[in-house]
Amino acid sequence: MSFLFWPLLARSKNFYNSYIRNFGYADLATSLQDLYLSGRKAEAQEAVPDELVDAVALVGPKERIAEQLTRWKASPVTTMIIGTNQVEALRVLAELCL
Repeated sequence: MSFLFWPLLARSKNFYNSYIRNFGYADLATSLQDLYLSGRKAEAQEAVPDELVDAVALVGPKERIAEQLTRWKASPVTTMIIGTNQVEALRVLAELCL
């Protein structure tokens, strides 16, 4: 699964770079930022591991999202920000969360 993390533009102050580092991916954050800033966006996208995507997002078919959501519900997470432009994805999340 490839996933492009938000642009890691500012070297000194960048929320997403810090966010990735907080998940234990300091070297990856640096590598992604270097790739992105050098214009190698496709390489940056391919370098994001599935395990990091799974740590920060619910992705995949309904059954997989349900499985991921079960783990999230068992975690200390108390608030989830849901954003999508896909009506069906929003319906699935509403069904699974409500």
